[in-house]
Amino acid sequence: MKASVSVSTTSVRPAAIANQMTEQERALNFSVVAAIISAAIGAVVALVTFPGQDFVPIFGSPGLVNGYAITAVIAGVGVMMYGYRYSDLPHAGPVRAELHRRSRRDWFQRIVAAASTGILLGMGTSIVFYVLSKAFLGAGVQWWLGSLLLAVFGMVMGWVVGGIATGFTDRTLIMMGLIMAFGTILFAAIVTTNQVWWQFSVSNLGTVAGSDMFLNVGVSMAGLIILAYGLTVNRLFVMLHRSGMISTLKLRLLEICYIICGLGILGVGLFPYWYRPNYALYHDISSHSALVAFCLLMFFGSVWAPIYPKLYRNVAIALGFGSIGVVVLLVTGLSLFAAAQVIWFVLWGSFLYINEIFTTAYADTAPAELLQQPGTR
Repeated sequence: MKASVSVSTTSVRPAAIANQMTEQERALNFSVVAAIISAAIGAVVALVTFPGQDFVPIFGSPGLVNGYAITAVIAGVGVMMYGYRYSDLPHAGPVRAELHRRSRRDWFQRIVAAASTGILLGMGTSIVFYVLSKAFLGAGVQWWLGSLLLAVFGMVMGWVVGGIATGFTDRTLIMMGLIMAFGTILFAAIVTTNQVWWQFSVSNLGTVAGSDMFLNVGVSMAGLIILAYGLTVNRLFVMLHRSGMISTLKLRLLEICYIICGLGILGVGLFPYWYRPNYALYHDISSHSALVAFCLLMFFGSVWAPIYPKLYRNVAIALGFGSIGVVVLLVTGLSLFAAAQVIWFVLWGSFLYINEIFTTAYADTAPAELLQQPGTR
């Protein structure tokens, strides 16, 4: 009997340990594979970018900068699209783990996460090379060394994105949106050819050569990120609705507000002023709709969804009053429109980040009975 027990114990333990390590090993293996594939992508892009050249300028060459940016975008999008589903939260509560699982399997959220990662890396690469080109204009290397550098760059991008993908959460998504929105505004203000844009509006940066692409793409992606994040929040609200904690009317109001917030910011990027007839009208409708929707969420979100503590309610209401205060400053002529827009972005971004923190905190401690309601799986 002792021998049989001993054999049984030693045969089970290694298997159990192996199962526990599967997620960590899979994440590490994925990062390694992503690095190798991205290195190959970098090499291919190098062959296309500067074929037959003996000397390759490292900085100040539009072709090479585009090569690095393209490598970053392809590595970001490809690796995230595949690795997004590997993200896991082993220590989360049952409700948060279920919300996370559904998000990882939602194609819209996966596409938004992948596109955001690729565009953010591509823009970041372009910005870095823009800055370096000012200091190292004319510096270059032999073509084979340039190709090797591009392959190594691709490998690093693949490894980094592989790590991000396997640890991706809604907070990561929100942070990407904030970095993309504020980063693109800052960079667009630096490279724009209109040095008096601040006398008009931030939207003016989206109509001027040199800054239009950065601003419009960045703001549009920020809107898509809000929509993707809203899906996760809405799944939690649906659980609460089916458990009787939220009425149907309040659920619909929350859904509509999150949708309008996302579509409003998206519309600001998709309809830059003066590009085509009626774009100014669409732009204004989008921005004003986002303002109203954000204010409604700030003032009434904690009332419609009674899961948030008093601290969240007070902070959200303060941000709402801040948004209305900016409107008052504009109406009274005490603030430039560009300054008002920047303040709105700061207030709305702060609200989304705080909202994610408190929503995640509730989901982590929510009772597992929420998952047992009809239709929650």
